[in-house]
Amino acid sequence: NGALQSWAQFFPMDSIEILSGNLAGHLALSGTLKNLDSLTTETIKSLKNNSRFSLQNGALKFKNQSNTYSHINGNIHFADDDAIIDSVRFKMNKQFVSLSGRIYHYLSLLDNSRRQLKSNLTVKTSYLNVNDFFKAFSDNNTQSSDESLNLNTRLQLAIDTLDYDKLHITHLSANAVLQKNAIHIEQYNFRSLEGETTGSLDFTDLPNEKTLRISAYLNHININKLLVSFDDFGQDFITHKNLNGYVTTNVSFATNLNNSYKIIPE
Repeated sequence: NGALQSWAQFFPMDSIEILSGNLAGHLALSGTLKNLDSLTTETIKSLKNNSRFSLQNGALKFKNQSNTYSHINGNIHFADDDAIIDSVRFKMNKQFVSLSGRIYHYLSLLDNSRRQLKSNLTVKTSYLNVNDFFKAFSDNNTQSSDESLNLNTRLQLAIDTLDYDKLHITHLSANAVLQKNAIHIEQYNFRSLEGETTGSLDFTDLPNEKTLRISAYLNHININKLLVSFDDFGQDFITHKNLNGYVTTNVSFATNLNNSYKIIPE
């Protein structure tokens, strides 16, 4: 038992600004570490870890990022160099998020020559603002100087309500892959605009270019509300003032986004 800060000294990370909370559990770690500064993948593989911990009232903030993760409560156990999140709940951007899943080879984050973050996680929340999420994702890429980190996180998402600019969505479920400069949603399903939509999505965030590609099947979608939600897709040939009714169809759409993550008119 004890404060989380007291454990952080054994695994120092320069990217963390705030780390607090009460940690309780059982530490069962065996192996040999000569020097953390010269930690290698081979050394990591030799460690045996069967520890279990419970975190209460935790807080985490990374340097140069605006988000603070607070009210962190949950249980984590370890299977050698994998961290298994049984159930963790925390607050982010005024919303509570539930998280479970597995982080693979988590100690490789300390391997200066080959850092990676590979995980398979289930994320549930009652609300998400896509513009805020894109901004946080972009800020992390822009402000992070860690080019050595290989990020590959698979996410199963369940979100009750979601807003993207003028578009309001409910009952979203999705399978996604989060990488350093890209988000790939392999399959999504949601309700919006009086109908239902399924499809896939790719978002790329490069220093001088932000792109969004969408493939979707629209089922009984209110065409007038669709055009209003996307500002007539940046064109004035056919606008929401000209169309009413419902549409069921397949669509593919690609566009560049500005720094506010809105469509750039052609």
